[in-house]
Amino acid sequence: MRRKPKVNFLEFIPRTEEVAVAGMPPVPASQTLPDWYKSVPSLSRGSSELILRDGLTNGTVKRCVPFLDAMTAGYTAVLANDVQVWWKDGIPMFEWGSPTREMVSFHSPDQVPNVPVPEGYYHQPIKWSNDFIIKTPKNYSLFCMHPSNQFQLPFLTISGFVDTDSYETSVQFPFWLKEGWSGIIEAGTPVAQLIPVQREEWKSEVKPFDRQYAYKGLEDLKRKIERSYKSQYWVRKRYL
Repeated sequence: MRRKPKVNFLEFIPRTEEVAVAGMPPVPASQTLPDWYKSVPSLSRGSSELILRDGLTNGTVKRCVPFLDAMTAGYTAVLANDVQVWWKDGIPMFEWGSPTREMVSFHSPDQVPNVPVPEGYYHQPIKWSNDFIIKTPKNYSLFCMHPSNQFQLPFLTISGFVDTDSYETSVQFPFWLKEGWSGIIEAGTPVAQLIPVQREEWKSEVKPFDRQYAYKGLEDLKRKIERSYKSQYWVRKRYL
């Protein structure tokens, strides 16, 4: 009999009664795929059939399982309210409708001396507020990062790795804002991707070149024209 895989549980605990009633907890990352990804055709140049030429097919990124796996890994923290961004004297300003909740705050510039600012972004880090305490099982941490491959967002979330099995308050999400960008960032916008990671000890080793191993690996991959990686190597991941 095939054994069922172990299921781990991630907890999102509201910080206040108001959040428990009207907050927006993180959701599986598969629920926050951007519209541009959904609109990408699976075949390029308007073709209706898969074509192999010189060892390459006309499949697009829509057929790249690792690309999609990255976008759907873990959970996504989403914005609970619309946030309007405007500028005054070269400083970004933020407004939102709820008078009882903090959506955005600023990090002090003193926290990031000599940290290179990504080109095209405002120099001072800003912070999305998170209304939920996130608890992972024992020996699991949380990798918090910019939503994978979501290039359309007008901000860039800064990565962090938090031991949420012992950390008992909410994780906040600092970000860089695109310089000069103004408009409304809508409620439900993904602001951070949250990937549970088991803490284990690792050791790396560089092995000698093995011609047969390298040859066989490439030949196995090229054995199938369509969806070779998915049919031969891929393992389904589940985040519910």
